[in-house]
Amino acid sequence: MKRIALLVIVLAASIAQAQVKSIELPKYQPYLPPGPGRELFATSCLSCHATRYITMQPVMTQGKWEESVRKMIKTYGAPISEELVPEIAQYLVAFQQAPLDPLSRVTANPEPKISFDPNAGDAGKGKAVYARACASCHGTEGKGDGPAMANLLPVATNLTAGRFARSAVVRAITHGVPGTSMPAFPSLSAGDVQDVVACVTQMGGATEPTIVSDQAKLLFTQNCASCHGNDGRGDGFNASTLPRAPTNFSQREPATEQALKAITDGVAGTPMPSWKAKLADPQRKLLADYVRTLYHGD
Repeated sequence: MKRIALLVIVLAASIAQAQVKSIELPKYQPYLPPGPGRELFATSCLSCHATRYITMQPVMTQGKWEESVRKMIKTYGAPISEELVPEIAQYLVAFQQAPLDPLSRVTANPEPKISFDPNAGDAGKGKAVYARACASCHGTEGKGDGPAMANLLPVATNLTAGRFARSAVVRAITHGVPGTSMPAFPSLSAGDVQDVVACVTQMGGATEPTIVSDQAKLLFTQNCASCHGNDGRGDGFNASTLPRAPTNFSQREPATEQALKAITDGVAGTPMPSWKAKLADPQRKLLADYVRTLYHGD
């Protein structure tokens, strides 16, 4: 009887395994309908509130939304000045009146509808766009220390700690960054995008040369490639399962100190763990140097 029972269990397990199907879960990104105050709402509110918060509220008037925003300022210290309250409330009213359910939008990462040259742009003009749309999180100088910083997890990217490919900056602005508070900014014109990209890519400092060693490459293959990919392009075996894509080092070259800190301490709010319990100081330093050699700027 025991043998028959065991065979039944094995057979049931085999049938169950045969019926298992692989599916790809949709990756949601907040859908923010176009309208006045959209960028202001995104930079002021999404660091704490998901768009789901709005859909859970009763339909409210402009005045009621203003009361709600002021409560966030007075009670929770939201970094919003009084003169901006009406514009945010106006957008919240428009959001609730939008015909489409924000939670039904699944990002397929479509290409931007605007056409522009990512290598063009006026950094001087881009500074004004950056101040309006980016500085609240990334800081006036791009150091990731804007007034909304305290509420962000993961924190806003320090744009001065390394360098970024223009294509990576363009995609972040036009598509947003899933798994973070960085929204897309589709209302920016082609010229605005070109200009702010020129501004942002100038914020990164010069990088020092690094030396590639066989030991460093082996460490990367053994410990990092499963997420970041063999060539560091963020396309490793585990990448598709993560809420935030691993860093694509071919498009981002972190400063040595930043890379070393990420490897040692991990990155809060992301799947990147701390490696200090597994890798010794010299090994982590080798990895920090190695990932910087993978940058191509493409």
